[in-house]
Amino acid sequence: MGNEPSILFSLPFEIRGHIYNEVLAQTSETPTLLQTCRRIYIESQKYLFRRPLKFSSQSNLYQWFHKAPQEFLPEITEISLELQDVDLTPLLFRSGSPSVRQSDTGASLHIWDIYGQEIGRLEAALRALPNVTKITLRVVSDQQSHLYDYFLENVLRELVSIYPHLESLHFEGRVPRRCFKLLPLFRSLSSLSFDTYLASKPVETAQILSNLHLTDLSLISQSTVSAAAHHQHNAHTPELPFAVTFLNALTSQTLSSLCILQSHTPNSEFLDTLQDFMIRNTSMRRLELDWPNLDPGIIRRYTSQDSTLKYLWIRAVNIVCAFDIFRIIEEERRCGKIGNLEELVVLRDTWQDDTRIHAMKCVPDSAHTKESVPTDVEMLNLDFAENRLRALGLRVAWCTKTP
Repeated sequence: MGNEPSILFSLPFEIRGHIYNEVLAQTSETPTLLQTCRRIYIESQKYLFRRPLKFSSQSNLYQWFHKAPQEFLPEITEISLELQDVDLTPLLFRSGSPSVRQSDTGASLHIWDIYGQEIGRLEAALRALPNVTKITLRVVSDQQSHLYDYFLENVLRELVSIYPHLESLHFEGRVPRRCFKLLPLFRSLSSLSFDTYLASKPVETAQILSNLHLTDLSLISQSTVSAAAHHQHNAHTPELPFAVTFLNALTSQTLSSLCILQSHTPNSEFLDTLQDFMIRNTSMRRLELDWPNLDPGIIRRYTSQDSTLKYLWIRAVNIVCAFDIFRIIEEERRCGKIGNLEELVVLRDTWQDDTRIHAMKCVPDSAHTKESVPTDVEMLNLDFAENRLRALGLRVAWCTKTP
């Protein structure tokens, strides 16, 4: 019995490849399949490299690069890199003696040399990954200097050279304004995200992005302003004025997907601006709204008889909000609105009660509500409301966002 060939090997290799890809390319799955037998290991190993790769520093990337099988590097299409500042401690010791008392010109030249060497090492490593189409750059915002800004700008220039056909670029952290001016050099860029809390010059940024052929844009705000300050000055949090001015100035004929992920609840001015933007941009097909204390009633702002939305992703703080979302969507649908809507995805936080994970659709967020775990009656009502939407031809899904 143990020597009988697996039914898997009776399938054509192309089908086995699809199976390997589904199992190994997902980061949520552990690669235990590779341990099954030698033949599966040989056939499927390359699919493991199709997972998104995350590196906490350039050093981490270099160490991985020297150990990775070179024949599988072309399989990599997505990487995430936290760009650490360059270590300048070699400046303190040259030929075994301190060099900090060198002339200003000599010291400065040596600093640029060190940054140049780091850029060269990074370029060599990235050129060995020729098929990357999606990059996330995590910027170390708490230690930025003019030197670091120079470093980041030149790394971005290298990315233009290495990946002229890059499709997706995501910034995490503060990005210098001049870096945005390099974005038009990515001729195939279609997806972009950046942090509006740390951005500047909203009109100039909007003008640059308007000239790109973006189809997917995410405006992120992960600021660390205290909750007390937020409640006292909610209308004046830094990211909101940027987003308002930015959306008013943005004119894109290709944008079809917009994600608004905010760390603070937007004010009415922002919601009005977003509503006007949605009316102006008739090409919009997908909208994602995610911020604390999101009021389901805002759905009515973005639904109309001629709405082009096909996919709506929206945050539910608790089970009551989820029920209200379903109810409002049903009402709007029966009134002849959002006729093009095909899919509703409800965003929620990680489960708080794992014993009911298979029975519950949503769990209260302790940061925003004092409600207890949903009762059986509440769950039945939620299931009933969800099924009514399905009967109207809508796909309903849930997305749990982990910290």
